Amino acid sequence: MIGQHFALLEMTLAAAMLLQRWTLALPLGAGPAEPEMNVTLRPKGGLRLHLKARERMAAHADERAAQGARAGACPHARLHAGS
Repeated sequence: MIGQHFALLEMTLAAAMLLQRWTLALPLGAGPAEPEMNVTLRPKGGLRLHLKARERMAAHADERAAQGARAGACPHARLHAGS
């Protein structure tokens, strides 16, 4: 029960962070998602989305990448630190 509550909280936080930084859109020509009955409702056959960085976040990411390049560091060093 505690693990389920934590997983739901973590999923909500991950979704909030994703939607804060990215805009989601269906690919051109994609039809609407068709629900499929399961234990939970899920899109039948999966759901493909295109991600586009939001303007403010894209500008910030470009600035950070430029700073890292000037310093000779990988712009994704934060992401690699956990691996």
